Amino acid sequence: MNPRYPDSSLPPLVIVDDSDDDVFLLRHRLREGGITNPIRAFGSAAEALAFLRDCHGQNDLPAIVFTDIRIPVASGFALISAIRDNSEWRDIRIVVVSSSNCPADLEHALECGANGYLIKFPPSDTLVDFVHNGPWISVPRPAQPLPLASELHV
Repeated sequence: MNPRYPDSSLPPLVIVDDSDDDVFLLRHRLREGGITNPIRAFGSAAEALAFLRDCHGQNDLPAIVFTDIRIPVASGFALISAIRDNSEWRDIRIVVVSSSNCPADLEHALECGANGYLIKFPPSDTLVDFVHNGPWISVPRPAQPLPLASELHV
């Protein structure tokens, strides 16, 4: 095993998905492509938010949160909104990884504050290029909070 795998000097990547198989495949594709960041996986938005709250300082925060939009209890949309509503987490990149290719889902994800959208599952080289180079999308947030933020009861 490569002594730099995972490299604890790098910020973690977070995967939020209720499917263990999907978490496994995304993690595998990241590793296969040479990504050595620590990877933390959570099955719900509440678990991911608890992890973020326990981070001490900017250095502990994840560089990227990959989230499915269809997760139980609180949707991935609500998770995105909750992250964007916390000013301490504004530098976290959020990438939706979904089987949905519905334009309305992409539009809603961007409205909530996602920085990217991938259809499950891109090849390793495409995923790694995306991690390193984007395309990172920056969309201004509406002045009023989105109603989906109220879905999250944690």
